[in-house]
Amino acid sequence: ISREKITHLNSWFAFPIHVFIDTQIYINESYNFNTRGNLGYLRKHIRDGKVHHLSSEVVVGEVERHIKKDVSEAIGSFNKVVDDRRLAIFRDKKYRQLQQLDEEIMVTEAVSIFHTYLSETKAFMLSIDTIDLPSVISDYFEAKAPFGIKKDKKSEFPDAFNLSMLRKYAAHN
Repeated sequence: ISREKITHLNSWFAFPIHVFIDTQIYINESYNFNTRGNLGYLRKHIRDGKVHHLSSEVVVGEVERHIKKDVSEAIGSFNKVVDDRRLAIFRDKKYRQLQQLDEEIMVTEAVSIFHTYLSETKAFMLSIDTIDLPSVISDYFEAKAPFGIKKDKKSEFPDAFNLSMLRKYAAHN
């Protein structure tokens, strides 16, 4: 894109742009907070003042739960390979790559990395106190977004809570 087009695009937006990162984004990005990943790229834009990161206790709790589950499963798979009888020949040789990983330490480290990312991106936590519960319940029974006509509408409550907080935030920002 030419510099002229970028200048034109920049005139369309009032920076910083307020961006809410939902749980599924973190999962789809495999919690990759490295500088070459998309979440690292977002962090750069936040540091440059182009993006304001919005989050919520709902997202943080969901991401933590998924990180714990995903990392635990991966560590379990890794440790199973390390214990494979076909690798027994290396057990007394102190091959660093073939040592069991401590699941608890790794899970704690992974959650810490996520919290560091939230801190580095100065994530603004939307207040749970702003949820309009009667509106969320009404949307649920009327099958309005985010509930729709899916079979398991109840699983959409976290999204509905986030949407309610975002609506309140947008009304004042």
